[in-house]
Amino acid sequence: MTLQTQRLLIRPFESADFDAFLAYAADVELCHMIGWPDLSNRKTARTIFDGLLNEEGTCALVDKARHAVIGNISFKPPHPYLAQDERLKPYRGGCLSYAISARCRRQGFVSEAVSKVLEHLFIEEGVDYVNSGFFSFNEPSRRLQEKFGFRYLGTHVFSLGGEEITVIENILWRSDYEAHRAGYNEKF
Repeated sequence: MTLQTQRLLIRPFESADFDAFLAYAADVELCHMIGWPDLSNRKTARTIFDGLLNEEGTCALVDKARHAVIGNISFKPPHPYLAQDERLKPYRGGCLSYAISARCRRQGFVSEAVSKVLEHLFIEEGVDYVNSGFFSFNEPSRRLQEKFGFRYLGTHVFSLGGEEITVIENILWRSDYEAHRAGYNEKF
């Protein structure tokens, strides 16, 4: 998948992106917010990067003005926790996740990327729903999902590095996306 917005190129990762990935992913706060291990070690970072590089549905966020990778966005099959949810079994959808460089936060890049990816998924791919989860302490993700009309789906807890972490799972159904998009367009 390759998509473009006004400021971003959303494209699959390339091998040459490793140093740019390392520059944003080695941020301890980012790793904590999304559940990655500490990526200040090049070997550990390389393992995570190689996974992203070879993972279908995972793309780099490239700032077109600087020609620099500043984050990533993924759309994958439903998380195992949700794959068992009877409410979702008859429908086609998956899980959206994202990460952005600390220097690019609060500049609208993630909103821009999520908007484009949701448009692609609902309009071009025809999915029925998009799920996105966040750690209970990740306020930026909570606000972003709220902005796009995601609704609460469920909560689960898992252990990460010996720490119990609560994950809030939200969902955006196609009908809610269409209504939200129509309302957004009417306002502007």
